[in-house]
Amino acid sequence: ISVSFQANSNSEANKFNDPKSAIITVEDRMGVLSDVSDILRANHINLTKIKSRPALDGKSYNFYIDFELQSTKGEDPVDVEHLRKDLSKVANSVLIFGHG
Repeated sequence: ISVSFQANSNSEANKFNDPKSAIITVEDRMGVLSDVSDILRANHINLTKIKSRPALDGKSYNFYIDFELQSTKGEDPVDVEHLRKDLSKVANSVLIFGHG
C-alpha cells in the first residue's frame, strides 16, 4: 500500500477550508465504494465530486474525488492524516492533494 499527502496551504486557518483532491486506488470488488464513502462520512468530509476509472493493472479502480474538510461548531477540525490512515485500510493507494 502506498500512501502520500501533499498540501500547499499557506495558512493554518485555510488548511481546513481549502478544497482538496484525492486519488484512491481500490481493488475491484463489490461494496468498495460504500466502504470509501463510509470513511469519508465518518471523517466529516463534504464530497463535491467523484469519478471512477479502471486502473492500468485491470484489477483495481481509481476513485478521483474532490472534497472539502468541514467541521461543525464544537467539533475538532478534520485531521487529514487520520483520514489518510482510515482510507488506507480499504485502499491500495491514497494520494491527497491540497489546494491553496
